[in-house]
Amino acid sequence: MARRAWLLLLPLAACGPSVSAVYESNIRFEHCYRLDLDVKVAPGHRGACWKEWSQRYTYGQTRDRLEYARRRIAALDAGDASRPQLDLSVTDGGVGTTEAPAPTNLHAPPPPTLATATGAHRDGGAPDASVMAITPDAGRSDPPGSKCVADCRQSWRDCGRDCDPDAGKKRGSCKACDTDYGRCVQRCYK
Repeated sequence: MARRAWLLLLPLAACGPSVSAVYESNIRFEHCYRLDLDVKVAPGHRGACWKEWSQRYTYGQTRDRLEYARRRIAALDAGDASRPQLDLSVTDGGVGTTEAPAPTNLHAPPPPTLATATGAHRDGGAPDASVMAITPDAGRSDPPGSKCVADCRQSWRDCGRDCDPDAGKKRGSCKACDTDYGRCVQRCYK
């Protein structure tokens, strides 16, 4: 029984592209791409290379390569002889858009790599002070109840100064501070 199942699955394993076919396709793609970058190669020769690749070597290739070849053929057929431009400039130690920043802490998540709409993050997470100053409500006052909540927070701190910070153990008076704080904040928003 196992032998029959193996014989039935054998043809299915041969349905994908072979390693040598994918390798040959990759080599041909890189060859055409190199011709695109060479100033001395005529646009007609570049177009012929991309047409041959798209007719013979696309099996097993990724969609981005197929789309790139289609765009290059269309551009070369339209008479656009421009070559793709590579940005080989070296940055001054900054992180590129596709490069992840170096880890700073083993247990912390990595910092974001994209810049915000109003400015880039300098320290991998906290917005720059100038970014924080340019907000839509920069001219507005504090939200309703914020002064009251700040007063509640200060009374909670004053009340809890005598509490023992030891492993979360609280005396009865410290628990009362927490209860009073909760009631105080509720009064701020009534």
